[in-house]
Amino acid sequence: MKTLVYARRLVIVVRHALFRSVGESAVNCTVQSPNWAVFFSTIAIAIFQFQGTDMPTTKQAVAAIVRHIGLDEGRVGAVARALTDDSVLPPGAPGKSPDLSPQDVASLMLGAALDVPLRAVADAVATYRELTPAGTPIDVLPASLQYAAGNFLDGLADYPENARHLRIEVVSTWREITIHYADGSTRRFVEPGADASRWQSNGHRRSTVINGAAFADAVRDLFGGK
Repeated sequence: MKTLVYARRLVIVVRHALFRSVGESAVNCTVQSPNWAVFFSTIAIAIFQFQGTDMPTTKQAVAAIVRHIGLDEGRVGAVARALTDDSVLPPGAPGKSPDLSPQDVASLMLGAALDVPLRAVADAVATYRELTPAGTPIDVLPASLQYAAGNFLDGLADYPENARHLRIEVVSTWREITIHYADGSTRRFVEPGADASRWQSNGHRRSTVINGAAFADAVRDLFGGK
């Protein structure tokens, strides 16, 4: 399990290097390839087999989300346990607490923001992470837009300073994540085929809006200056 955590961290390091050399769109396409994931994991085994890297525990991630974002401590803790039980978050080893990556923290934040029963939170997180820009299927989008909501949130966790001037709205009445930019524009991630310009329900809209600066502070609190 420690190797898997290190593999995630290696992906972040490689992403950082590739961002600088080939740009965001190419990286988002490349790192989603299963072959590349295996390649990164193999390298991680070699690099980190005899090394240790401090990464936050689930308990620390819960505390940071509660402290900076202000979500209910009991709910965030219960969501963390549910996500761990369903292997969305990594489990610990005997006598050792789980180590989380920035992407794990993004998934925990998403799960805590969702207004769904605990028994459904793991499936909901997986579904919300697959939402696409404007509901367009990924394979028909131009290369620069071939990313799902989960990729976008992972990018904010990788580069938390990019989140400071955003608001992240997680809609629970239907499946939608809306990113609100400082200039008033929005980016909506909805289910493929859904009309992002319209409500998916006629009654009401229930959502949780997270200050991007608060999310950035939580990530920096956990991982330091990234």
